[in-house]
Order: sequence, then structure tokens, then C-alpha cells
Amino acid sequence: MIRKYQLSGSYFWMNKNNYSQVVLAAGIGFFLSLFIYLLFLQTPYTAKREFAYLLLLWLILAPLTYLLLSRFLLPRFLSYSPKARRNWILPTVGVGILFALVTRPPQVLLLLPVHHLQITVPAGSADRSVTLEYAKTSLRDIGFAEFEQEGEWTRTEAGFTHTGSDPASLSWSGRTGDSARLVFTNSPGLQGIQVGWDGDLSTVVAAGSPSAPVIVATKLSSDWTSELFSHLITGFVFAFLFLILNLFLVGVRLSPAPVGKRKGWYWLLFTLPMIAVWGIYLLTFFPAIMTPDSIRQWGQVTGGQFNDALPVVHTLLVILLTRIWFSPAAVIVFQVITLALTVAWGIKMLSEHSLPTWGGWGLSALFAISAVNGYMAATLWKDIPYSTCLLLMSLIFLKIVLSRGEWLKRKSAWLWLVLVSLGIGLFRLNGLPVPVVSLFVLALVYREHWKRVAFSLGIFLVAWLLVQGPVYDHLKVDRNAGFKQQVFIHHIAAHVATGGPLTVEEANLASGILPIDQWDYDCCTNIPIWRQPAYSEPRFTEKAAEIRKLFMGLAFKEPDVELRHMVCVSSLIWELPNHCALKQEKLANWQPTWIEPNDLGLKENSLLPVLATSLSMIKDFTSRQPWDLFFYTPAVFLYLGLYCTAIFAYRAKQTRYLLYFLPAAVQSAVMLLINVSRDFRYQYGVYLVGLFSLGLLILALTQPIRNPNPSSHEIDKTLKNE
Repeated sequence: MIRKYQLSGSYFWMNKNNYSQVVLAAGIGFFLSLFIYLLFLQTPYTAKREFAYLLLLWLILAPLTYLLLSRFLLPRFLSYSPKARRNWILPTVGVGILFALVTRPPQVLLLLPVHHLQITVPAGSADRSVTLEYAKTSLRDIGFAEFEQEGEWTRTEAGFTHTGSDPASLSWSGRTGDSARLVFTNSPGLQGIQVGWDGDLSTVVAAGSPSAPVIVATKLSSDWTSELFSHLITGFVFAFLFLILNLFLVGVRLSPAPVGKRKGWYWLLFTLPMIAVWGIYLLTFFPAIMTPDSIRQWGQVTGGQFNDALPVVHTLLVILLTRIWFSPAAVIVFQVITLALTVAWGIKMLSEHSLPTWGGWGLSALFAISAVNGYMAATLWKDIPYSTCLLLMSLIFLKIVLSRGEWLKRKSAWLWLVLVSLGIGLFRLNGLPVPVVSLFVLALVYREHWKRVAFSLGIFLVAWLLVQGPVYDHLKVDRNAGFKQQVFIHHIAAHVATGGPLTVEEANLASGILPIDQWDYDCCTNIPIWRQPAYSEPRFTEKAAEIRKLFMGLAFKEPDVELRHMVCVSSLIWELPNHCALKQEKLANWQPTWIEPNDLGLKENSLLPVLATSLSMIKDFTSRQPWDLFFYTPAVFLYLGLYCTAIFAYRAKQTRYLLYFLPAAVQSAVMLLINVSRDFRYQYGVYLVGLFSLGLLILALTQPIRNPNPSSHEIDKTLKNE
């Protein structure tokens, strides 16, 4: 039997007994169930109840998926023309591929290879004792009861012990992941013991110190099919959810707020929630949250001697603010007020274009209650005013596109562009490319105003060069900090530690920079180098030419090592969740602290001590896995900002609206190339821009819904507008 449905002026024919929809729903439901299973239900033990839960989950999701397909997804999707459907499918597939590449889902453990462990104890003396303290793999600990035993083994306080002269052995088989670790008690009885995986046995070597344990660590092979399958599942699920969300959002229309005359200062009210909440953070962590970088900069403020390891302009700003009130709190007050004013000005701009009142206050409240913003605003870092300037440049670009370029005709437009560009270019050592590229693209897009934009760019570059040259010379800035060589040094460490043998020339160059045995390496951060006894920033400045030469030579010699390093160190920008995220351990008798020990007289002096523990616990909770994904993972807000901006441009039929996210995109691209650490603050500006983009999403939903099958006249009108 055939039923005919009228949908948006077109007809959709559907068979009552549509078995294809049932099969499709069953397949999609299975993939959704499997995705949830991998995230929340899978364990290394693969117990039968896990599969029972998977089956139950599938029996629940399959019917729900069928209802979603038949009642919403297929009717909405098929209401579009064939060409429009292709336009839906292409970005959906693209997003699926993107998230398959940038996410790090759990592996399908059932597809991992099984490895075999063998521990062989030969015959020995009658008073011999052999103790296995513990055994673990990258997936889990191996229980002593799981071992197959030969000979007498007993559980003791020290571990699993064999005594006497008789030979003995332990064996175990299971899925291990990519590594395993065995720990033995160091004793004479270890002589002659052999340990190995998959038949490859080797003799255990006793530790140098009698009190030190004997550790046998092994890297194991891991089948690529498990990881590939989990990425394919993730890509499919994200693509499916992306399609559903898009089809839903393009059909939603919120009531726009009436645009009327308001008092000129009304937008300042939006600052009140932010100033109030962030002010509580300041009073609680008074006079400021200060890390080693903060202490180092405060030393320059009090000593009057500057170096280029930290941006001198920011140090000068701190000096200026502390002339009013000689306390780090003066800088925090400035940070709170400027960030609140920037966000409130952005809300005012959206309100002038029909953002609902609840949307404006909701956005203000969201910024206020964000634990990330509260903690960052109370921290004395150059990254806070830098991030505020990055958000301000994004909002200025938004102002330009919303005014269709008319804002650029204002007499003060060039001054604002120059000032915000100087803030970005001078508050961080890597800031220069952001305003240069952003203003260049802006001039290309608004060619009718290119002279005004080019004038702003020229004034900015001249001012930047004056500060970096004559001003720094007048202040006698020490340019020998060598901090600018850190990127190259991190790359060199990757080659020294993980690449092939160095040639004689390469070894001589590397030894002149740092002793070969001190080229410690962690792909996520350059901190292991900073901790070496021979670490010397002035020497790095002296050896700048040698450092660049060695970097270039090793990069061309071992491009595979270079690529692996780049993928790892840049994961802060793009990966979900970030494998470089700092794993924090809960300490016993933990007490909140917020100022590093120092000899500058800076001490913690909370004015709201009752809140110190609570706010510190919130920070601790939000920065721990897995919750850090929603708070301290920059990639989440990078993709959120891109998505909301794209929806805003689509609903408004203006591709130029994508310019809003341009400065954040350039910032992320720069960090992809030069990042040397896993610090969230480097991308805090992208967090702010991404968070504010939720306001763009709300505003987008107040725009008229696009006709899924527009007439030729409507198409011509749309193309003309774009």
C-alpha cells in the first residue's frame, strides 16, 4: 500500500512496509550503540554482561532511530532538490572524515592481538626467593590468580613469591595494548630468570641498587584494525549527528527582538554579571593567581630590567597599572573590566541586529559563570589581555560585516584596527602573524575599502617595528633570552631522541647547543629540556645560526620524525580529546595555593578564604579527565566557533560573515606550527571567540528560513546579496 505525503510543496512517496528504512534504522542504531559501548561500557575483561548491555542498548536505539528517520530526517532531507541534497551530503561526509581524524576514541579491545607472557625460573639454591611485585599492561593490571603456574608460588605482602631450589614458571595470555611492565623484587634469586613475550625470552638484569626494584618494560605490537574500526565508527556517528543537527537548525526560527532606540549606556549592564563573578575570584585568590611566569615578570616590574623572554610591552602595561595601585590586583582589575567590556560590546552589537533579550543576558551569564573565565581573569598572564584583544578583533570584523563595510568609513576605524593589532602583535611573541594575515584578507574581501585597511596595516607595522627597535633599545631590553629558539630546539630533540644515529657533524652541532645526554624529549612539551642542568637561554641566542642549521638538516634527513613530532605537538589545537592533556593526581592533605613561592614578597592574602577551597576544587574538577574535554580542550571551541559562524553565514546568506572567525583561525594555524607545550592558555583567545559564537548561533536562528527549493529569481537575489 502506498501513502502520499505533501511536504513543502513536493511529494514524498513512502511504502507502508518500508523494509529498507527498518534495515537502515537497525544499522544506524547498531553503530550508535557500539559508539556508546566503546565510550562507557567496554572494559579490558570483555565480560558477557557487556555484550548484554550492548544488545539492550541496540534494542532501545534501533526503534528510536526508525522513528527519527521516518518522522523527521528522511521527510526533511527529501524535501530538498537533488542538487540541494548533494550539498547536504558533501559537508556531512567531510565532517565525518574530519572527526574520524581528529578524535581519539577508545580502541575496540576485542580486535587487539593476544600476547603470551612467559616467566621461567631455573633450578637454584635452597634459600632462593623470587618475588613478582606486580604485572600490568597498558590496558590493565594482571591479577596473580590469572597466571598459569608451575612450581610452588604463594601470595605474600611483597607480591607473588617462589621459594626453594625447584624450577618454576608463570605464563599468561591476553590482550595487552601496546606495552607491558613487570616489577620484581631485587634479590640474588633473580639470577638466570628469563622473561619474554610471544616466545622472545631474555635474562633479567638485576638493578644497580640493592633497594631498587627490577623493572622489565616491553613495547608490544598492536593491530591497526582495532584503531581503524573505532575511528570509522566515530566518524559515522559524528556525521549522522551533524546531519540531524543541521536539518533541525535550518528549520528553526526564533522570534527576533524588536530593534528600537535604547539609551546609549544600556549595554554596560551586560558587564555586571561578569564583573561580579570574576570579582569574587579576585577577592578569593587575592592579590592574583601567579605562576612562575607571573613571578618572573613581577621581578622585571620591580627590578626595571627587561628581557625578551616575556613581552616587554605587557610588562610596561603592568608597571603603568601598578603606578595607580602597587599590587598585582591592579592588573587583575584591569583584565576583568576590559574583558567584560569587550564581551558586553559584542552583545550590544548582536542586540542591535535583533538578538533576543534572553540571548544577550544568557551570553553574559555564560561568560560570567564559566569557571575557565573566572580562573583565567584572576591570573596575571600576558595571555589574558592578548586573548581579549583577539576577541575584540573578531568582534570588530563582525561589526564590519554586519554593517556591510560601512564601519570602515568611520574616522576612528583605522585607530581601533591599529590599537587592537598592536595588542595582539605585542602582547605575545607569536602574535604578529594574526593581525597581518587578518587585515590582509579583510582588504581583499572589502576591496572597495582596501586603502583604509592597508593604511591601518601600514601604521600598525611601523608602530610594531618602532617598539621592537628604538623603544626596546631605549629601555635596554636584554635580547639574549634565547626563548625564540625553543621551537627549533624541540624539533631537534625529537630527532636526537627518536630518530636515527647522528652524523659526526650533527653530533658536534648538537653537543655545542646541549650535551647529547641532556636532549630529553617529550613530544607534548619542551619542559624536559628546560629542566636540564646545561639549559641556557643566552647560549641558545649565541648558537641561533647553528640551531637553525641543525634543525633544517635533520628535518630534511628524517621527514617521518618531523611529521610525527608535528602531529603530536600540534594536537593541543585539533585533537579530541587531547592525548597531551596533563594527567593530574589527587594529593593527600591537598590545600589550595595560587602564588608560587618567591623571594619578591608576594604572598597569598585571600579576602574570601571561605571560598578558596571550593573554587580551587571546581578548577581541579574541570581540568581533570574526562571533564576537561568540555572546559580545557581548545579544539572543542575551535570547532564550535567554526560551526556556529558557518550556520550564521548560511542563514544570513552572507559568506562574508565567516570573517568573524578569521583571527581565531589564523591564531590556531600559527600555533599548529610553533607550539612547544600543552598549555591551554595559548588558545584561550580561541576559547573566548568560540564561546561568543553561541550568540551568533542564536542570532542566526532569528533569520528567515531558507526555501529548500528556491525559484530562479530567489537564487539570483541570493547570489547578488553574497
